[in-house]
Amino acid sequence: MIQYPVGTLILANVQKSIYTFVKNRVSGVIEPSSIIWRNQSEPMPPRPCVTMKITEGPKRTGYQDNMVYSGTGTLFNVGGQRTMTVSFQVFGNTRIHRPMAYQLALDLNSALSLQTVLDSLRVGGISVLTQGDPINITELEETEYEERAQFDVLFGLAQNVLDDPSAIETVGPIGQTIDPP
Repeated sequence: MIQYPVGTLILANVQKSIYTFVKNRVSGVIEPSSIIWRNQSEPMPPRPCVTMKITEGPKRTGYQDNMVYSGTGTLFNVGGQRTMTVSFQVFGNTRIHRPMAYQLALDLNSALSLQTVLDSLRVGGISVLTQGDPINITELEETEYEERAQFDVLFGLAQNVLDDPSAIETVGPIGQTIDPP
């Protein structure tokens, strides 16, 4: 098993936190197996379902990361803020009898304002920066064969890495001392 350094941004943990948020909010309406991280070419889970995709990032926010040096014999901690956009797609029934996708998208989107949700995401190292309004794709495409809604969320993340530059403490000839002037 690969061990990651402490503080490194681990996307699997970020994705797990976001997945858990969605699973908890749609519990009883959508099966956990129908909530997935998905790329366009992957098969869809059974409907109703929620799919998520990182559409941008994580990318650096600002110009330069912060470097903290704690003193002799310690590591440098280099940290910086990152942003990442996640697109949420909510699919209802294949044929529309009782619309649910747009309602679930509205519910998920508004839950991102709840303090309990924000706290649970924060434990996973995530903050909500901005969130787009849900779009009723079914109405937009004027279809009656696919019920679908969508919204994007811009998340804030932090990435910290440790560096050991092995700095030279003193310079002088071996075995001699140099008195300061």
